[in-house]
Amino acid sequence: SNFGPFTGLGCTDTTTLADKVTCFSNRAPFLTMMAPGAIITATQMQGGFGGGWGTSASTPHVAGTIALMLQRNPNLTQNEIKNILALTGKIITDHVTNISYSRVDSYNATRTATTGLGNYGCFTSNARLCRTDSDCSPDSGCAHMNGPFGICSADIVC
Repeated sequence: SNFGPFTGLGCTDTTTLADKVTCFSNRAPFLTMMAPGAIITATQMQGGFGGGWGTSASTPHVAGTIALMLQRNPNLTQNEIKNILALTGKIITDHVTNISYSRVDSYNATRTATTGLGNYGCFTSNARLCRTDSDCSPDSGCAHMNGPFGICSADIVC
Protein backbone atom coordinates (compact mmCIF):
# COMPACT_ATOMS: atom_id res chain seq x y z
CA SER A 1 0.00 0.00 0.00
CA ASN A 2 1.01 3.64 -0.18
CA PHE A 3 2.41 4.92 3.11
CA GLY A 4 3.28 8.26 1.52
CA PRO A 5 6.81 9.64 1.05
CA PHE A 6 9.81 7.59 2.14
CA THR A 7 13.37 8.85 2.64
CA GLY A 8 16.16 6.37 3.08
CA LEU A 9 19.58 5.40 1.79
CA GLY A 10 20.20 8.86 0.35
CA CYS A 11 17.04 9.46 -1.68
CA THR A 12 13.31 10.11 -1.38
CA ASP A 13 10.34 8.41 -3.03
CA THR A 14 7.12 10.42 -3.14
CA THR A 15 5.00 7.24 -2.91
CA THR A 16 5.49 3.74 -1.56
CA LEU A 17 3.12 1.75 -3.75
CA ALA A 18 3.42 -2.03 -3.89
CA ASP A 19 5.74 -3.19 -6.68
CA LYS A 20 7.16 0.31 -7.17
CA VAL A 21 10.91 0.16 -7.80
CA THR A 22 12.41 2.29 -5.02
CA CYS A 23 14.75 5.20 -5.66
CA PHE A 24 17.65 3.32 -4.02
CA SER A 25 17.22 0.11 -6.04
CA ASN A 26 19.92 -1.17 -8.37
CA ARG A 27 18.82 -0.62 -11.95
CA ALA A 28 20.35 -2.43 -14.90
CA PRO A 29 19.09 -4.31 -17.95
CA PHE A 30 21.10 -7.42 -16.97
CA LEU A 31 19.20 -7.94 -13.68
CA THR A 32 16.89 -10.94 -13.97
CA MET A 33 14.76 -10.46 -10.87
CA MET A 34 13.81 -8.20 -8.00
CA ALA A 35 12.34 -8.80 -4.58
CA PRO A 36 10.32 -6.60 -2.23
CA GLY A 37 12.79 -4.48 -0.31
CA ALA A 38 11.17 -1.35 1.07
CA ILE A 39 9.31 -0.92 4.32
CA ILE A 40 9.14 -4.65 5.00
CA THR A 41 7.64 -5.44 8.40
CA ALA A 42 9.74 -7.98 10.31
CA THR A 43 10.46 -9.02 13.88
CA GLN A 44 13.23 -7.16 15.69
CA MET A 45 15.89 -8.64 17.96
CA GLN A 46 14.77 -6.47 20.88
CA GLY A 47 11.19 -7.72 20.42
CA GLY A 48 8.21 -6.46 18.52
CA PHE A 49 8.10 -5.49 14.88
CA GLY A 50 9.76 -2.82 12.77
CA GLY A 51 10.18 -1.76 9.17
CA GLY A 52 13.30 -2.46 7.18
CA TRP A 53 14.52 -1.81 3.66
CA GLY A 54 17.29 -2.66 1.24
CA THR A 55 18.95 -5.99 0.54
CA SER A 56 18.53 -6.97 4.21
CA ALA A 57 14.77 -6.89 3.64
CA SER A 58 14.67 -8.37 0.13
CA THR A 59 17.13 -11.26 0.49
CA PRO A 60 14.89 -13.26 2.88
CA HIS A 61 12.08 -13.20 0.29
CA VAL A 62 14.33 -14.92 -2.25
CA ALA A 63 16.05 -17.27 0.22
CA GLY A 64 12.71 -18.33 1.70
CA THR A 65 11.26 -18.95 -1.74
CA ILE A 66 14.25 -21.09 -2.71
CA ALA A 67 13.91 -23.08 0.53
CA LEU A 68 10.24 -23.75 -0.29
CA MET A 69 11.16 -24.74 -3.85
CA LEU A 70 13.80 -27.18 -2.63
CA GLN A 71 11.39 -28.63 -0.10
CA ARG A 72 9.02 -29.43 -2.97
CA ASN A 73 11.80 -30.65 -5.28
CA PRO A 74 15.24 -31.25 -3.72
CA ASN A 75 16.68 -32.21 -7.13
CA LEU A 76 16.46 -28.71 -8.62
CA THR A 77 19.73 -27.39 -10.02
CA GLN A 78 20.95 -23.83 -9.48
CA ASN A 79 20.12 -23.00 -13.08
CA GLU A 80 16.59 -24.42 -12.76
CA ILE A 81 16.03 -22.37 -9.60
CA LYS A 82 17.20 -19.17 -11.32
CA ASN A 83 15.05 -19.85 -14.39
CA ILE A 84 11.96 -20.70 -12.35
CA LEU A 85 12.35 -17.54 -10.22
CA ALA A 86 12.71 -15.32 -13.30
CA LEU A 87 10.03 -16.98 -15.43
CA THR A 88 7.32 -17.27 -12.77
CA GLY A 89 7.68 -13.80 -11.24
CA LYS A 90 5.31 -10.87 -11.57
CA ILE A 91 6.50 -8.43 -14.22
CA ILE A 92 7.04 -4.94 -12.81
CA THR A 93 8.31 -1.88 -14.66
CA ASP A 94 10.71 0.70 -13.29
CA HIS A 95 9.10 3.96 -14.37
CA VAL A 96 12.43 5.81 -14.08
CA THR A 97 14.27 3.65 -16.65
CA ASN A 98 11.28 1.91 -18.30
CA ILE A 99 13.06 -1.44 -17.74
CA SER A 100 10.87 -4.39 -16.76
CA TYR A 101 11.92 -6.96 -14.16
CA SER A 102 10.52 -10.17 -12.76
CA ARG A 103 9.55 -9.68 -9.09
CA VAL A 104 9.87 -12.97 -7.20
CA ASP A 105 6.49 -14.68 -6.73
CA SER A 106 6.84 -17.34 -4.03
CA TYR A 107 3.56 -19.09 -4.82
CA ASN A 108 4.22 -19.45 -8.55
CA ALA A 109 7.87 -20.44 -8.05
CA THR A 110 7.07 -23.06 -5.41
CA ARG A 111 4.24 -24.53 -7.49
CA THR A 112 6.47 -24.67 -10.58
CA ALA A 113 9.30 -26.33 -8.57
CA THR A 114 7.15 -29.47 -8.45
CA THR A 115 6.08 -29.53 -12.10
CA GLY A 116 9.22 -27.98 -13.59
CA LEU A 117 9.17 -25.59 -16.50
CA GLY A 118 7.12 -28.12 -18.47
CA ASN A 119 4.22 -25.69 -17.98
CA TYR A 120 6.06 -23.51 -20.49
CA GLY A 121 5.98 -26.23 -23.14
CA CYS A 122 9.31 -28.04 -23.01
CA PHE A 123 12.18 -29.25 -20.85
CA THR A 124 14.59 -26.42 -20.08
CA SER A 125 16.81 -27.71 -17.26
CA ASN A 126 20.10 -26.05 -18.25
CA ALA A 127 18.61 -23.25 -20.31
CA ARG A 128 20.09 -19.75 -20.38
CA LEU A 129 17.82 -16.81 -19.66
CA CYS A 130 17.77 -14.10 -22.30
CA ARG A 131 16.21 -10.74 -23.11
CA THR A 132 17.23 -10.54 -26.79
CA ASP A 133 18.58 -12.89 -29.47
CA SER A 134 22.09 -11.48 -28.91
CA ASP A 135 22.11 -13.06 -25.42
CA CYS A 136 22.08 -16.50 -27.09
CA SER A 137 24.50 -18.38 -29.31
CA PRO A 138 24.55 -17.43 -33.02
CA ASP A 139 22.32 -20.37 -34.00
CA SER A 140 19.74 -19.62 -31.30
CA GLY A 141 17.06 -17.04 -30.60
CA CYS A 142 15.40 -15.74 -27.46
CA ALA A 143 12.03 -17.48 -27.00
CA HIS A 144 10.08 -15.09 -24.77
CA MET A 145 8.03 -16.72 -22.05
CA ASN A 146 7.36 -14.14 -19.33
CA GLY A 147 7.43 -10.46 -20.15
CA PRO A 148 10.98 -9.43 -21.02
CA PHE A 149 12.50 -12.81 -20.17
CA GLY A 150 12.92 -15.85 -22.33
CA ILE A 151 15.06 -18.93 -22.82
CA CYS A 152 17.56 -19.39 -25.63
CA SER A 153 15.80 -21.61 -28.18
CA ALA A 154 18.84 -23.87 -28.65
CA ASP A 155 18.52 -24.81 -24.95
CA ILE A 156 14.87 -25.90 -25.21
CA VAL A 157 14.36 -29.65 -25.63
CA CYS A 158 10.85 -30.74 -26.67
